[in-house]
Amino acid sequence: MYPFPQAWWDQVRQICQQHEILLIVDEVATGFGRTGTWFACEHYGLHPDILTVSKGISNGYLPLGATLFSKEIGDTFRDHHTPIYHGSSHNGNPVCCAAALATIEELSKGGLVEKAKSSGTYFLNALAKLDSPLVREVRGIGLMLAMSLQQTDGSAPQPLQILAVHKALEENGLLTYRFQEGILLFPALTISETELDFAVEAIANTLAMENILQADPSYV
Repeated sequence: MYPFPQAWWDQVRQICQQHEILLIVDEVATGFGRTGTWFACEHYGLHPDILTVSKGISNGYLPLGATLFSKEIGDTFRDHHTPIYHGSSHNGNPVCCAAALATIEELSKGGLVEKAKSSGTYFLNALAKLDSPLVREVRGIGLMLAMSLQQTDGSAPQPLQILAVHKALEENGLLTYRFQEGILLFPALTISETELDFAVEAIANTLAMENILQADPSYV
């Protein structure tokens, strides 16, 4: 997970406009406040032609996805009298849609999107201060962070070593995702600074464990 610089996105948008290519942005994981704005593309001033969303749209309680598109695209379908077909076995489930409406209402009135931004900054700064030779880099936006790890000689960790860290963190009370370089941290938007401090302490204690990146069989 690497946030791209503004210049990269500006070039993508320019290329799309120059060649009349629709810009499609996948916000399945990043949408609905996860990065500190309603949608991650807002950080870069992007106005995609098509936007795909899921997960956060119903707060993860019920399965729901949606494809959003610009008025221009909608007008094209209308002007050509072409219906938009999108069929599935569970299309338009009213319970899932009710969960989405409740989620959007709560996000709109509760300040959770803004909280994700401030909490993410707090979390990122706290993680960046960890004094461990095993931390190569901490990066991310809002409450969507990644921590890349390294061995003491600076080389990349092996998959079993990452698994050992993941399992040790779980034993220390912290649930994380793992990827090929380290761990992913996607806490709830409602998380408090006290809980974030607990997470930072759990990570610090785990990385301080003797031979934590030696893939001890007791952890795998």
